[in-house]
Amino acid sequence: MKKSNFNKTKRIVILLLLSLGMVTSTLVKNFLVSGFNKNIYINDNDFFREDGDLNELLPKSAESLDFDGNGEQMNVTLHQSLIDTAIKQFTDLDILNQFTEPFPDFNGYSTSFINITIENIYAPNKYIEVETGTTFSDTIDTYDWAFSFKVLGDCILDNFSIAFTENHPFSRNASIAVYLYSAIWDSTEQEMKPSSWIADIDTDYQIDDGSSAIWYNFTNINEQLEITDTNNKTYFIRISQNTPSDQASVRFHYENDGPEVNSLAWKYWGGATGWALNPFDPSMKINLRPLSNTPLPSQIGLKINSSIVNDISSQKGYWENNSVITSNTDQIKFQITADWWNVALDITEAQINYTKSDLKADSVFDIIKSGDNVKWNISVSGGLNYFDSRITDFNTINFTIPETWQDTTIKVF
Repeated sequence: MKKSNFNKTKRIVILLLLSLGMVTSTLVKNFLVSGFNKNIYINDNDFFREDGDLNELLPKSAESLDFDGNGEQMNVTLHQSLIDTAIKQFTDLDILNQFTEPFPDFNGYSTSFINITIENIYAPNKYIEVETGTTFSDTIDTYDWAFSFKVLGDCILDNFSIAFTENHPFSRNASIAVYLYSAIWDSTEQEMKPSSWIADIDTDYQIDDGSSAIWYNFTNINEQLEITDTNNKTYFIRISQNTPSDQASVRFHYENDGPEVNSLAWKYWGGATGWALNPFDPSMKINLRPLSNTPLPSQIGLKINSSIVNDISSQKGYWENNSVITSNTDQIKFQITADWWNVALDITEAQINYTKSDLKADSVFDIIKSGDNVKWNISVSGGLNYFDSRITDFNTINFTIPETWQDTTIKVF
């Protein structure tokens, strides 16, 4: 009897559980249908989906979404390179010493590198006519005199000539001494004046008795002039008479051409007076020669645009410039100078790199599906029509890839 009641109770419980399960299933189904057939918002990703099914809404593990956006602005640099191998000959830098090369005819360009090759350098000997007239004269039998000449750089005093007269009644030749002196600034006269002895030219040079306005030559001197031994690249030839003044009288000649003089003539009075300046040009001719007629660029102080030309070998050098040079025209100008006269040379090659670095580029990217590839698109407002058609050797566009382009730094969540 107890067992029958127990079995009856068990069947009732099972039926209740089955009924509850069916009710619960219906409620859940109605809840799901009524709840997920409405609009769904996923605020974290700002994503909107209408009338979607939950299974369709959530991506499967094998699927991914497209992703695009804007990157940072990037610097864009344009390069134009010129290689000019047309030979430019200069027969005398004292007459013509400039040349030009094309410069990009667009704002924002500047040079980033220049290399110019110089060959066939020739430096001739220099003959200086201080004064060739012999109208006037003055004596050296009592007081010494010194006459100046200037050089442009280190060189060699080869020879020189001075016009002399000897007119003493006593019949004999006269002996004179000739010296090379350095120069120093005279603050009173605002000119260079004789300073200190450098070398003996001739300590017993003979002037013929009774000679009149004769050019006497001092040859085979071969004295190297180093500009560090003097000031303002100025030297003096000092002359004095050895023969007593009661036996001979030597006179030098000069011209009085006014305030503009080619040489400074100083008379030595001795004592407190010292040297006194006289405004005339002595009758004097100077012959100089360079350290070499086929020199290294450094031997004649060769420069382009005021900076030195580097040595390669005899008669050959190069000029290099890495600084920024700009131009307001469509040309860039070069000026060649030398610490010597009448230099001849050839410009055999010019290499110039021009750079424009004031451009900005906008970037956008697109990551498609799996994210294995990222497509970047770079654009410059207004385009890149900034290449001068005269400069065609090497034209390039350069930009630096930002860190966000590296695959190790690109992350999509």
